[in-house]
Order: sequence, then C-alpha cells, then structure tokens
Amino acid sequence: MSRSSPDEPDRRHSPASDSSEETPLLRGFVSLPPPPPPPPPPTEPRAISWASIPKKGQLAVIVFARLAEPLSERSLTSYLFYQLRWFNPALDASEIAKQAGYLTAVFAAAQVLTSMWWGRAADSPCLGRKRVLVIGLVGSAMSALGMGFSTSLSAAFFFRFLAGSLNGNIGVLRTMVSEVVDDKR
Repeated sequence: MSRSSPDEPDRRHSPASDSSEETPLLRGFVSLPPPPPPPPPPTEPRAISWASIPKKGQLAVIVFARLAEPLSERSLTSYLFYQLRWFNPALDASEIAKQAGYLTAVFAAAQVLTSMWWGRAADSPCLGRKRVLVIGLVGSAMSALGMGFSTSLSAAFFFRFLAGSLNGNIGVLRTMVSEVVDDKR
C-alpha cells in the first residue's frame, strides 16, 4: 500500500467521499439541464369524420373487399335451392335442404382449415397482405363463377370447398384496417 505524496490530496477525506444517499454523485462536476416541462393535459377528443381520416383510398378499397365476399356468399343462398333441384329434380325439398346445409358446411370447414395458414402467409415477407388479399378475392370470384356454371353436386362441393379454402381474408382485412387507421379510439 503506497501512501499518497504530500502534493496529492488525501482521497479518503475528499468532499466526494463524504457523499451520502442524498448527495448527488456528480455535484460540482456536471451541470445537468433542467427536466422538460410536463406534457399539457389531454384536450377533449376530436370527433372522427370521413374528412379527418388519412389514407381514405386504402380504407375504401379495404371496405369494398370486405363487402364483396359476404355479398357473394349470401347471394348464393337465394338460388342454391333451385340449382340443387336442377341437379336432381327427383329429390324432395328436405333432401335438397340437407344438401344445401352440406354445401354451407364445406365452405365453413375449408375456412377453418386454411384461415390460420392465410394469416401466416399474410405476415410473411414473401407473400404479404396485399398478395394474400388479391389471391383471396380472385379465388372467391373464380369459385363463384364455377359454382354458377357447375352441373353436378360434386362440382358444387368442389367449388364451395375452393371458395372456403381461398377465403381467409377476414383476419387479413382486419389487420389492414388497424394498420391504415392510426387513431385508435
């Protein structure tokens, strides 16, 4: 242990060694700027209108895409009974109603099987949300046309399964809305 030279001050008794819990560590060495003032209190929320929403074009496309699929699916119920009767005129109404229920269930089952995959594909950098949305809309249009031109029950089942498997857009569209609309209320 070497003693300090007489020219050096003894560090054991320097003012820095007398610091306590309340004394600032950098006293006298650095002058810190004063803290920033607190933010102003929140004002009354603004009313949200169509004019105040940014990215209206993107939001309009998302709304039309969201409306297109349910409209095409619900319009099917108006003519499905008559199309199934045209496939086999000898069937009674209860059997046709059962077939219509099966066609609806095939669509829902295909959606359940593929919606999670479409969500992952939308989040991946190789596909992305836009491509998944376009694939879903084109697939819905093709399956609706195929359903309209189908001439047998098996073809109708195929096109309903195709529509359900390519229709994973609901979750993707909700995510896109949350990305486009910045102001959350």
